Amino acid sequence: MKLKYSNYFLVIIMLCGDGVYFSRALVEENNNMILTCLALPLVLLIPFILRKLKVLNLNPNALFVYNLFMFFADFLGCVVGLYNKTTYYDVVMHFVSGFSTALLGMVLYNYLAKKEKDNKILKYTYIVGFCMAIAAFWEIFEFFGDNTLGMNLQHSIDTGVRDTMEDIICAVMGMFTYLGVFTLSRSTSSFHKFIDCLLYTSDAADDLIG
Repeated sequence: MKLKYSNYFLVIIMLCGDGVYFSRALVEENNNMILTCLALPLVLLIPFILRKLKVLNLNPNALFVYNLFMFFADFLGCVVGLYNKTTYYDVVMHFVSGFSTALLGMVLYNYLAKKEKDNKILKYTYIVGFCMAIAAFWEIFEFFGDNTLGMNLQHSIDTGVRDTMEDIICAVMGMFTYLGVFTLSRSTSSFHKFIDCLLYTSDAADDLIG
């Protein structure tokens, strides 16, 4: 019960502070800060949306970890601006984000595979992939922010990461293309038969082809 009220307290603090910075940004006509302030409430709504969609229902403990991370990473880091004001704050928060996403990855794995026998190799592989995917999507988000809103979240002006980001984006697009074709095509299609041949043993594959 205490953590429930702690979650409420954290959210209220973040929304009130976000409102103050949002009002200041409107007066100063700071479009970057306006978008940053608008993003925070949307991020805080993610657990609620997942619960309503019956995708994932975080318990108060996991929700507290999520809100606490958002407080330090999004509110203090982006809204208050500690990423630019404090040395190494960005490095520390990226380390913490890796720990937090690993925790969230394990929560998701346990939720999705709760009826399956525990497989540590599969679990660790899933967590590593989940954390790397979150990190990649965050960098893509920053990349688009830099190139569409004139921001410099990645310090791309100084480091020149455009080629790296384009490579990551192309790989992600290829992954989504595969998922789309696999999902939309019929299970009896040639594409599915080809995939089945890769997944089954050689004898089973011969039966599928034949």
